[in-house]
Amino acid sequence: MKSLNCALALSLFFTGSAAAQSEPLPFNPLHGHHLVDLTHPLDSDFPYIPVPGVTFPFELQPIATLETAGVAANAWRIHEHQGTQIDAPNHFAPGGVGLDALGPQDLVVPIVVIDFRSEAAADRDAVLTVEQVLAWEAVHGRIPERAVVALWTGWDSRIGDPRYIGLDDEGVKHFPGIGPEAAIFLVEERMAWGVAVDTLSFDPGPDHTYASHRALLGRGRWALEAVANLGRLPPRGATLFIGAPRVRDATGGPTRLIALVPGAAPTSVNLDGIWESIGPEPLGTVARQSFLTRRFTFSADRWEIQFTVSADIEARQLILQGRNAGRFRLGAPLATSDGFEADFIFDERSLTAPTAQTAAALTAAGCGDGGPWTVGETRSVYEDGCAAFRVPGAAACPSEYDVVRQRDNRLYLGARPTAGDLCRSDRRPERSGEAGLIKVQASTGTGR
Repeated sequence: MKSLNCALALSLFFTGSAAAQSEPLPFNPLHGHHLVDLTHPLDSDFPYIPVPGVTFPFELQPIATLETAGVAANAWRIHEHQGTQIDAPNHFAPGGVGLDALGPQDLVVPIVVIDFRSEAAADRDAVLTVEQVLAWEAVHGRIPERAVVALWTGWDSRIGDPRYIGLDDEGVKHFPGIGPEAAIFLVEERMAWGVAVDTLSFDPGPDHTYASHRALLGRGRWALEAVANLGRLPPRGATLFIGAPRVRDATGGPTRLIALVPGAAPTSVNLDGIWESIGPEPLGTVARQSFLTRRFTFSADRWEIQFTVSADIEARQLILQGRNAGRFRLGAPLATSDGFEADFIFDERSLTAPTAQTAAALTAAGCGDGGPWTVGETRSVYEDGCAAFRVPGAAACPSEYDVVRQRDNRLYLGARPTAGDLCRSDRRPERSGEAGLIKVQASTGTGR
């Protein structure tokens, strides 16, 4: 009888195992969290600190191909401080440790995010101070020990745009950063792991002495630069996984950054209502700058935009006005941010001439039918567009392939290309732009 019981038990054990193998339990290591990738793709177009005779763009060079060798392999021409990257203490500190000294306990750390977008928008050379860190703590609580303190300036949306580095005619860089006093405070008073920024360097652009690098790295801390998607993290509560390469004596290197964020990832977005520009949006260069204001209306599957381009920030010197409308559809969530693909299908495009100068320019360009334009006149340019004002026609651009993202009652569309358009799906932006819209009215129920 004992043998029978033993045989029965073994039978149940093995048949139970077989059943479990045929229907495996789902593996979910996140447990009520979601992942956010904070890493930019690295390619030959990625910006870097320009140092003549020292730095150079990344290159991917094939050394074997499937056709010639039966195996594919590439050589990388790279220097350590390219792409989303980490700085080791020996990057600036004599006797500082190299990248191989980063222990496993330092690869999984808390991350807090200081929203510095308003300051950066008001002054591209804005510098984080101790007082601003304390103001953040007054709202969100004391920074935990061993935390990465990230400065979210919104600058990552400028990658691919000369404004990301902001070189002026004298070769001076312009982007926001962390002041040396704040860096010392974070190390000595808050025992921070180090800092992270979405700019190319955590020193503000104009500081060619790299005072904050010397202050932070000289105290044995680390830094992460050119970080993506900081806007997808909460002010506190996320955990950062730092995939730093272990290269002996390296001063840094390209690094994969993944954040574990509490809660489920967003799965939808509600656009219904009227959204307006938070403020005038700069267009063009500093030498020839103009300003854009937008007013979007979304209802059901319809969208409309009314826009104004002016020569001054107060929008008193009007250059052009226009209106576009059509249908839209939301697509898949983006892999690179918490936004969604959005296709804008056009069935209306019109322009208005607010001044005699604009009317003359529209007439000279042959935009719209009906002969010379007059001041205040609105005409459809849907069929043929208006190339002089970068408005494509229906055949050339029936749809724009964009992205949308909502955060804190703000709506962000894709980062606009400095050249070209969004008229093909392969031109869809990878991330949202920095110019936000604010909802000024709930659902209108019309969309027209």
